[in-house]
Parts: sequence; structure tokens; C-alpha cells
Amino acid sequence: MTKKIIRSYLFFIFLFRFPFAFHHAIYVLFLIDNGMSMSQIGLINFAFLAGVFVFEVPTGVVADFFGRKFSVVLGTFVTGLGSLVYFLSYSFWFFVLSEIIVAFGISLISGALEAWLKDSLDMNGYKEKIGGVFSSGEITTRIASMSGGAIGAFVGISSLRLPLLISGIGIIIGAMISIFIIDESYFEKKKLGWRKSFYGMGLIVKKSIHYGYKNKSIWYLVLAGSMFALVLQPLNMNWSIVFEQKIGLWIVSLAWVGIKFFEMCGNYLCGRLIKRGVSEKTLMVIGVIEVGVFVFLAGMIQYGWIVLVSFWLHEVGRGIFNPAQKAYLHDNIPSTERATIGSFNSMIVKLGAAIGWVGSGILSDLLDVSLIWIGSGAICFLVILILRKLK
Repeated sequence: MTKKIIRSYLFFIFLFRFPFAFHHAIYVLFLIDNGMSMSQIGLINFAFLAGVFVFEVPTGVVADFFGRKFSVVLGTFVTGLGSLVYFLSYSFWFFVLSEIIVAFGISLISGALEAWLKDSLDMNGYKEKIGGVFSSGEITTRIASMSGGAIGAFVGISSLRLPLLISGIGIIIGAMISIFIIDESYFEKKKLGWRKSFYGMGLIVKKSIHYGYKNKSIWYLVLAGSMFALVLQPLNMNWSIVFEQKIGLWIVSLAWVGIKFFEMCGNYLCGRLIKRGVSEKTLMVIGVIEVGVFVFLAGMIQYGWIVLVSFWLHEVGRGIFNPAQKAYLHDNIPSTERATIGSFNSMIVKLGAAIGWVGSGILSDLLDVSLIWIGSGAICFLVILILRKLK
């Protein structure tokens, strides 16, 4: 039974991530093509990240009260709708609206999916470390994103708008299929009126914050994840522009494949090291060090192909950090508040990303990208100091 649960988890990830990635590689180029400046692009993405920040805890409570399956399926439908609205949008404010819709959908999925996996495995006597499953999930995500993004970038050569249409339709199809592959028959829905439901929300949120207060490592983990997300945003924003300018538009699809491939290598390495007994804390530190070193090098070097290789190699560190961070979090929180605390973590991390994205958008209009990347590499070492405080 546990193997079936893991297969369902991985299958859903592919169903969602493959179409969702169709517009990722050409996203910034699409917005520029529609007349957006870098500062405006920063604000558009701030709308998404701020939306996730606002929605994370309430949607986590939805999952805890009404079921993780309900939350995941609904979130997938909403995300697909957001992509279709993006396809139909041509102005700054409609782009912002699209991001808010997608943010609501993503918030319904985040936290709930991992909570469903962990609880389902626990109920069926799974004895191995959950970090190995999260590592497999990250690898599946990279395979889906790599293939979807590469196809979308190829389609984008003829039309930068068409990948958004394909993305929206594909995600909605995935949502319909997910109804049948996610089993949560054991979950008992809470039969509460709206007044009692909101009271229950307050109790869960209060309980989650109180738990984090008593367990300082959770707060250090959230802070480190938030700062790490902040320093990554200049890379997320500018990579396609940098490689288009230094090499050419044709390289974007290949660069995307390399990005996801090397991140997947990090996911695989993380899973192998967890099975050998390496602690999640150590793996997170290793991941951040690698990101800092290669991002610093990418900013220092001007030759296009060397910049590309350095950028690819920093993705290994990202791939190590993400599953290790998830594993540490879920191994240190109680089942009853797992979805809510997971969403709280995601909320604060998204806040850091929001600040990083807006800041990088403003800085990109003022400074050379290489200087911003050098700064990101240097800040990574502050993240390491925070991670060292974990138990």
C-alpha cells in the first residue's frame, strides 16, 4: 500500500508540474514582449508571492479541516484557471490579477500535498525516512519541469503567448485526473458551521505559532529558508535575459533543460546521502555553500558559456537544499498541525522571495546583473550562519 501511495504522489507531481512549466522558461521574456519593465516584472511577481503569503495559512487550515485531497484538487483547478487568465491578459493589472489567482491555487496545494503523503504513509506503517520520498518528488518535479519548460520554450520561439494556453488546459486536465489518484478515504471531514470553522482556524494558527515558539529550530529553519529564497530571486528573474544577450534566444530552451537537470542531480544526491545517514541540517549547509560559490563565480565571469556552466552547477545546491529542508520540517512537526505549519513555513519563505523579487526588479533597472548575482552569492553565507543554529 505504501508503494501505491508514493506512486500516486509522484504521478500527481508530474501531472501538475509538466503543464505548469510550459511558460516558465519564457515567462520574463513574455512580460518584456508585452511592454513590462524589470521593475514592473518585479511588482507582478510580488503580487504572486504576496498572494501566497496571505493565502498560505488559511488554505492550510482548509486542508486540515476539509481534507488534503479537497485542497489539492481545488488548488490545481484554480492554478489552471490562472494560467488561462494570463493567456488572455495584455496589461500590467491583468497580469497582477492572474498572479493572484495562481497564488491562491498554489497555496491550496502547498503544505496539503506533503501532509497527505506523510499521514497516508504513517497510517500504513511506513518505516523509512520521509526525506527519501521527498527527494524522489523533487526529481519528478525536475523531470516534469525540464520537459515541460523545454517544450514551452521551443513553442515560444514562434509565439511567447501560446505556452500559457497549453499550460492552463494541461493543468485543468491534471486536476480532473487527480480526483481519481489521490485517496484520502480515511479522512473524516469536520462538520462545523462557518462560525465554529473560523474559531477552529484561530486555534490551529495559534497552536502552530506556539509550537514554533517552543521549538526554536523551526523558526531558524523558516528564517533560513526565507533568506535563501530572497537571494535566489535575482537569478530566477534574470537568467533568460542574460543568456539571450550573451548567447542568443535559441539557448533558452537548452539552458532550461540544463537548469532542471542539474537541480535534479542535487535532488538525487540528497536522497542518496539521507539514506547513508547524513543529517538534513548538514545537507542544507552543503546546498547553500554550493549555491553561494557558483553564483558568485557566475557574476564574476563575463564569457557567456562559462557563465552558463556556473549557473547550471549552482542548481545542484538548490536541488540538495529543498528536499532536505522539507524532510527536516516534517520530521519535527506534529501530524495534527502538519498542513498548517507547512503552509506557515511556505508563507514566510514566499515573503522572503517577494522581497527578493521586487528588490531584484528595482536593482536590475539600476545595476548590472553581474553585480546583483555577486551580492546574492555573498549573502548565501549569512544563511549558513542561521542553519548552524538548528539542532
